Amino acid sequence: MEWLDLEIDKIIEHFETNAQSCVDWAFHLDKHGGAIVSNLTKSYAKYGAKPKNVQWSCSAIADDGAIVISCWNTKGKQFGSCNLEKLTDGGKIIGYRYTDDLSLWKGNTAGSNEVREYINLAVAEDRPVRFVLVTCLDDLGKWAQAENMAGMQKKFHVKPQLEGRVVEFESDRYVVEFINR
Repeated sequence: MEWLDLEIDKIIEHFETNAQSCVDWAFHLDKHGGAIVSNLTKSYAKYGAKPKNVQWSCSAIADDGAIVISCWNTKGKQFGSCNLEKLTDGGKIIGYRYTDDLSLWKGNTAGSNEVREYINLAVAEDRPVRFVLVTCLDDLGKWAQAENMAGMQKKFHVKPQLEGRVVEFESDRYVVEFINR
């Protein structure tokens, strides 16, 4: 089974219920072009990017000029400002669509402004977008009430085989589609 065919939800569920086999899954992810990374800085480094500020950055520019953004794993449901959903073709997962609305972000003006700047750049210069999936391990109710994600337990996943393009951008709301390349 290809890495892209594995549902992100199943991977997250596996990590949450089978901690002892995390090493096996990490190896599997690396073998199939993905990786689980311990923090934001290391996640971005997988793409040759460095966040300006690890406290609030949610995007960066990679060495190859691609835009790297943090996408929150919402498990296919609209949650807060963002939504991550599978893209399928004939029942096969071919990628993901990520939607976010920067006007709904609480407490991270610098981060939302930076994302807006880089999404504008991706549109203006037709730059590819890279994917860092951030999964909050804390209760989703706690997540919904948080001013920002600074104190939350998180896991980071990179998927270098996905290449994204901004398909919609209106003021604060943007949509990026990530397709297996």
